[in-house]
Amino acid sequence: MPPSAPRSSDPGTPVYRTELSPVGFLVRSASVFPDSTAVVHGDRRLTYRELGERAGRLAAALRQAGLEEGDRVAVLCPNTPTMLEAQFGVPGAGGVLVELVKDLSVRLTPISRGEARAMIDELRVRPLLSGYRGGPARDVEALVDVIVRVAALVDDLPEIVELDLNPVRVHERGATLVDARIRVTPGSAAPR
Repeated sequence: MPPSAPRSSDPGTPVYRTELSPVGFLVRSASVFPDSTAVVHGDRRLTYRELGERAGRLAAALRQAGLEEGDRVAVLCPNTPTMLEAQFGVPGAGGVLVELVKDLSVRLTPISRGEARAMIDELRVRPLLSGYRGGPARDVEALVDVIVRVAALVDDLPEIVELDLNPVRVHERGATLVDARIRVTPGSAAPR
């Protein structure tokens, strides 16, 4: 409560209140505590400013990719800073986060189209791709293409030690990779 706000138990006295949503919390924290540590994940640390910037970039990328107010976004990743960024970035873009932590399907590369389809079918998020709650069905074959091509990329470039595609937006026709992060072995040669 601001110092000038009246303090009274009288029900007629105005109360000064500010809603603080999770997105608002991050915006406020990035403003008030920009250089304070917000995230620690192994050796990696992010300040509130960095977390806010990363979540803001994800929100902007989602809007640019066509996300509309109320669209559902499923994030398939482990409990990492990327998931935390999605917690702020998706609602910051107007989307609704459908969090499916530990909803994983794993295969060794190379991955065939049949294996990619089986991976998708194993996920709890699968109903969202089939016209969930009256929504349009999504282009599962486009997602199959993404999985097969990414698996081939990882097979062709063994210096890739981590690859995070988040999010991949599956449309009624086609799929869009909104953001990617690739980590390679330190000191590895430039791609061929």
